[in-house]
Amino acid sequence: MNEELQAVNAELKNKLDNISTAHSDLQNLTAATEIGTLFLDEKLRIRMFTPPVVDLFNIAEMDIGRAITDFTNRLSYEEIGSDVARVLRDLTPVESEIRSKDNRWFMMRLRPYRTIEDRISGTVLTFIDITDRVEAEHKLRESERRFRALVQASSQVLYRMSPQWREMRQLSGSGFLSDMRAPNPEWLEHYILPEEQPRVRAAIHEVIADKKPFELEHRVRLPDGATRWTLSRAVPIIDENGEIEEWFGAATDVTAGKVAEEALRGSEESLRLALEVGGLGTWDRDLLTGECIWSANQYRIFGLEVGEAEPSEAAWLECVHPDDLDEVKAAMATARDEHSVFEREFRIQRPDGATRWCFSRGQFYYDREDKPVRMIGVVEDTTERREWSERQQVMVAELQHRTRNLLAVVRSIVGQTIKASGTLEEFRDRLNDRLAALSRVQGLMSRSDKEPITLRALITAELEALGAVTSPERLSVEGPDVPLRNAAVQTLALGLHELATNARKYGALANDAGHLAIEWRSETIDGEAHLVIDWIETGGNARADGDDASHKGYGQELIEKALPYTLGAKTSHELTAGGVRCTIALPMSGPRRVIRDTRDG
Repeated sequence: MNEELQAVNAELKNKLDNISTAHSDLQNLTAATEIGTLFLDEKLRIRMFTPPVVDLFNIAEMDIGRAITDFTNRLSYEEIGSDVARVLRDLTPVESEIRSKDNRWFMMRLRPYRTIEDRISGTVLTFIDITDRVEAEHKLRESERRFRALVQASSQVLYRMSPQWREMRQLSGSGFLSDMRAPNPEWLEHYILPEEQPRVRAAIHEVIADKKPFELEHRVRLPDGATRWTLSRAVPIIDENGEIEEWFGAATDVTAGKVAEEALRGSEESLRLALEVGGLGTWDRDLLTGECIWSANQYRIFGLEVGEAEPSEAAWLECVHPDDLDEVKAAMATARDEHSVFEREFRIQRPDGATRWCFSRGQFYYDREDKPVRMIGVVEDTTERREWSERQQVMVAELQHRTRNLLAVVRSIVGQTIKASGTLEEFRDRLNDRLAALSRVQGLMSRSDKEPITLRALITAELEALGAVTSPERLSVEGPDVPLRNAAVQTLALGLHELATNARKYGALANDAGHLAIEWRSETIDGEAHLVIDWIETGGNARADGDDASHKGYGQELIEKALPYTLGAKTSHELTAGGVRCTIALPMSGPRRVIRDTRDG
């Protein structure tokens, strides 16, 4: 009996040791895993729990055997009783994510408790802390949400492509392009214009080979058949082996920008042409970096080849004439300090030594702190305009001078004609003749800049006006071509007109027997060169102006008094029974010379 009892005790002790070991192993296992585990019986009474459960339920070792529903907990979980009943009824596990009141997250698993004999004897609840995972998932979702928002805000189209771009896996067109939900190998023909396809293919081939991002502006076909411009960008998604899994891309409608860009190019080209036609040079200077840009015309105005000099403020000022440099600098400083427009006309010196006049206009630009940061301006070569203005001033002065002289001549003609006229009709006829002669002279003088007036032209004009050239056998005109100064033409022409008029009325041209010879030559008189004109009439009545020989008419007074006074001429006028002989000797040098030379233009 004792031996049997000892054997039973030994066996019982061995089992107790095994149970103790198993219990110790279980406790160490649950402690090592830090998993909160709660064992309940069918009536929700606590059988056992692991230390992490203490942080969730306000229980202690002495509470074993009490119902778990009698205790408060730190979980936002009120369904523990109903969930236990459901598990015991359906024998199916329950799993859910629950949050603690201090904002930690746990994965709660509720299972039936099975004995070794496969009998249900309560439930087992496990609580796994998944706070880090939940927060990471939340951050990931938030990041994805922001990414989607960013992509949608910055792009109108999202798409996915296969590694080799052979098929489009998905496209969301957002109303810009038609959506594509299923993979489509014909995406290129569907969206891309035929003329754009070679360029798109070439860009795709390049980025696939280099595994680099794709970026290209190209035209696309819209659902309604219209054409728009898009900027498409895509990045490769690389797997752990360094191979492309797929491409993720976005595209934006940039049609408005392209239209504006084309308009800007057109505007810039129009401006360039306008500046070219207008001969204006432009310069743009960054006052912070010193960087400066000159147009091609700017170089040409300064006498430089394009790119010959490095554009800078110093190079610009170096071209200014030294005598004008200080004034230009002062004007530029005043414009900068007073926020006014820089305007100045000044001279420049070109590298070849030529001096030119320029007019420049510029504007300073300022930052928010009122500091000048940029200056833009134009420059124009005004040399020809300035020379033309000076010539115009000379011409106006000459016109005024000629007008005064002409009025004086007219006044003199009128006075002399009145004295020599017996009746009003006679005065009218004589005045008209003399004014017509004066008009012919003015006609010749108006063309004198292009065609100098010669003595022969002056004589021919008077003879043609009287019809004398129709009888060449009774007329001889001999002498070299001599260009006359404009200042001498008017008085000399009036003298010749009086001689020709008298010859037509009373002298060699008044009958069929008369002859008129006009000759001129160069001759030295009193040591000075003179142009000598001989007017010789034969075979006619030589009485001037129809008066007797003792009375001097207007023509004779003009020759004997006006020509010497005005032109410094030496004259003689002789009336004979057979005709007239008049000699006029005009100086060819000195201030009252009658010969035109280079000094007269």
